[in-house]
Amino acid sequence: MQHFISDITMAQEQERKRISRELHDESVQSLADLCTDVDVIKMEEKLSKNTIRKLDQLRLKVQGIMNELRRFSYKLRPSLLDYFGLIPSLESLVQEWRSGGRLNCRIEITGSEQRLSPEAELILFRITQEALRNAVKHSDATEATIRIEFTHNKVKLNVRDNGNGFQVPKELGSFTHQGKLGLMGMKERAHSLGGSFRLQSKLGKGTSIIVEIPSQVVA
Repeated sequence: MQHFISDITMAQEQERKRISRELHDESVQSLADLCTDVDVIKMEEKLSKNTIRKLDQLRLKVQGIMNELRRFSYKLRPSLLDYFGLIPSLESLVQEWRSGGRLNCRIEITGSEQRLSPEAELILFRITQEALRNAVKHSDATEATIRIEFTHNKVKLNVRDNGNGFQVPKELGSFTHQGKLGLMGMKERAHSLGGSFRLQSKLGKGTSIIVEIPSQVVA
């Protein structure tokens, strides 16, 4: 089952990566060319002030679409993850949440920072991403802390929020019957690395997602 989940996860990420690159390299570039065409028309033609104003408005709309596509492309597959690894990607994720004004988020790192295997970095990033999304969407959290701890034999991730919290069932499998697949997905991702997943939450006391992976997945 763990090998199956790992294969499915990697297949999904490869498709995300492909779509992200196509959006960035093709769609965004085509819109950039359109902006250039608008600039050329403004320079070469004798146009009325009203027409120039409309062209400027059109250019702003195109730029807005470009920015939305860039954001969507990043959410599909952050390029930082491929080139710089887990910590810079998490720092960018934190900045994204903070700038959005919906979640006061921060990151803490203990131990000697190191690169992990691509699969481990990807899974820890996705677990963090899902945990923050759940904190805002389901728990009405206003603050969250991402803590990464590097030791000689394991890497530990703890995502803690100050949301409403909830009563944790004895068996996490019951979340599947309730349609809460996000938590089960995080658990299965952690297990696919041979790691552990713990969920701690109490009503009115927030929620903590704790993941530990063994050192052999460190690159």
